Amino acid sequence: MSDTLVHWLGFCSIVLVALALAWWPAAVVVRRLLAGVDLSDNDDLPRPGLGRWIGRFERTLIVILLIADAPTAVGLVVTAKSILRFPEITGNEPAIKPEYVLVGSLASWTIAVGIGYLATLLIGELPNP
Repeated sequence: MSDTLVHWLGFCSIVLVALALAWWPAAVVVRRLLAGVDLSDNDDLPRPGLGRWIGRFERTLIVILLIADAPTAVGLVVTAKSILRFPEITGNEPAIKPEYVLVGSLASWTIAVGIGYLATLLIGELPNP
């Protein structure tokens, strides 16, 4: 097999595995971490299940940005999420406990950055085309 073919097959395989990890196992880890967050003040989370989808797309975007060698753009994802979530976690009666949002977001971002950087390292080890 030519080095070019090996490179592109390896690249595509690494990207697909990284994205699959960001979708399924990462979601399980975040969900288990959030199970330990005390929600005694507010057991009614708005739109149950929607946060899971948001997290999956967020992790996917972070992994893609890191693979595309745009790590500073990850800051835009984090900032946008923070701005959008701010009204939900502030005020007299927040819709969601801030601890829940912080634990979920930080865990999700940490996992995505780990997957993205691991994928980048593996891609760097592929033969040059």
